This record gives sequence, C-alpha cells and structure tokens, in this order.
Amino acid sequence: MPFGTIFYADILGFAGKARVGEPALDALSDLALILSDRDEISHLLQEGAPWKERLGLSDSIFLIADDAVAAARAAAELFYHLAYLNSSRPQNAVLLRGGIATGPYEIVPPIFAESATKNLVGAGVVAAVRLESSGLKGPRLLLDEPTAALIRTSDLTYAVRSADVTEMLWPVIDTADGIDPANLRSVFRGACNVILEGLRADAADHFVAYAELIAQSLERLAERDSAMAAALARACPLREVAENLMRVVAELPKDSDQAVRLLRSWAER
Repeated sequence: MPFGTIFYADILGFAGKARVGEPALDALSDLALILSDRDEISHLLQEGAPWKERLGLSDSIFLIADDAVAAARAAAELFYHLAYLNSSRPQNAVLLRGGIATGPYEIVPPIFAESATKNLVGAGVVAAVRLESSGLKGPRLLLDEPTAALIRTSDLTYAVRSADVTEMLWPVIDTADGIDPANLRSVFRGACNVILEGLRADAADHFVAYAELIAQSLERLAERDSAMAAALARACPLREVAENLMRVVAELPKDSDQAVRLLRSWAER
C-alpha cells in the first residue's frame, strides 16, 4: 500500500443567505467551480506537483502528495487564495475546512463504475477525514502529528499552531509571492466582511471560529513584524466584528468569547 500525505477538504457552506434554500445543490455547484480548470484558484488543485492524485466526492475533495511539507503549503495557499477571492464577494463566500494526514492509502476501483472512476481507502485517508470532522468549527486547516512534525522542520513552522488539534494559521503563510502586505489586507479585510455576513446566518459558530483564527493569525504575525500586524489590524473592521460577536457569543460554547477578547485587543491598538 503506498504511503503519502492526504489532504481532505469539505465545503462548510456560505456566508450569505441568498442560497440557503438549496444547500446541497449549492455545495456541489461550488465544488465543481473550485475543481474547474476555468476557476481563478483551480491551478492549486490540478494534478501535478505536489498533487499526484485528486478525487471529488459529493461536496468534498481529496488530494494526495508524496511530500508532506509541499502538500501543507499547497493546501494553505488554496485557503489563502480562496479567502482573497471571497474578499470580492463576501455575501457568497465559499468556506472550506481541511484535514492533512500522512499515512498509507490505496486507490481502488469505484463501487459504482457508472458514477465514478476510482475510490480511496487506507489509514491515512481515515485520519484526514477524522481530523476535518473532529468538531472544530470554521475554515481550519488541521494537521495530524506525523505531518505537523515534518512541517515543524520546514520554513512553514512559523504558521503551525499547537492546541488540542494542531493547525496551520493559513492567513499568514508565506505564499509563493512571499508576504505581500497588499494581499494580506485583502485577505484579512475580506475575512472580516465574510465573518460579519456569517454572523447573521444560522451557522454563526463557524464564523466565531473564523474570527478567532484571524485574531490568532494577527498575534502570530506580530511575532515576526509587529508594525505590519498593527497596520493590518487598522485596515480591518475589527471593532465591528467584535461588537457583532458579542451579540451571538452568549449562545455559543463558553470559550468562544476568546475571539471577542483578542479582536477587541487588536482594535484598540
């Protein structure tokens, strides 16, 4: 059985309410858009370095690579560029949550040949799916420990955050273009606008988690460049996000108010 790194991503849903009536159809339509070779970010998902295999199943995707660090970088760049794309359409933003695991896998024939060409099994696949479905909310990029250990020896270690589940702080990764302040402003400001839209929807817990991710990313960026982090915070509607979070946080788990505290702290700097 081959050994590799499996990236599993699932569509969480949408920030706006315009298409809530047909969520399953919407998810499949947006998955098709993301996988399409005409989409702005599709090149990040095409077969070729680092991805050697890809499968689209229902409203989720699997991608396989031989190199764990390259896979984590490509997955983080996908999330980053999707956030950049979402900045121009916050009411119709598409959010993904992903799990990256390293382990054995096998490409096997499909159960129904008329509806698919291949299927994916193995312990590495199970680990990636379990990560994504671990119960954490928001557009997180979660890592199993074997993958995290490899990434900690690379230049991506800066973006690794260890908690109950290890994750990549994808908003502050070094992309292929490096850390570009202009792109960062669009990503962070766009994320805040998506969060503001999402806090009006039924699945507000995903957007509370997104706000916490943004705040944690600002904290991490400040460790490298405090001036850039402060300028980025000033360019985002953090105070408005914090005020809107306070309206919903009482109905969410007790630790959700951490996002409010972090964002208020940054809004007041």
